[in-house]
Amino acid sequence: MLDELMYLTRQRMVVVARSVAVKELDALTITEQHDIQRQELDTNLEYILRKEVKAVTKKAKKKPKLERELAIATAVEKANEAHEMITKDVVGVMEKRQRREVTG
Repeated sequence: MLDELMYLTRQRMVVVARSVAVKELDALTITEQHDIQRQELDTNLEYILRKEVKAVTKKAKKKPKLERELAIATAVEKANEAHEMITKDVVGVMEKRQRREVTG
């Protein structure tokens, strides 16, 4: 049950964060703006992932203490993994766009 909850939570974090990342990337056009927009994207991702961890924490309040702490720690770990994965995806897309702008 707990593993399923953690899996579903991680999947939801990735889906929501990726949709935000795609919207943010659509706005990218000029190379000088990449750093500023990447900072904004990181802020948005952190907000979404914090929100997801908070949701898991709220659900876990009804569980025994050890199980609750495990659920929260796992949620935080998965949020960090999702953030790293999405950031790598975003950097890859930004680099491809930058190459296209230069060669385009």
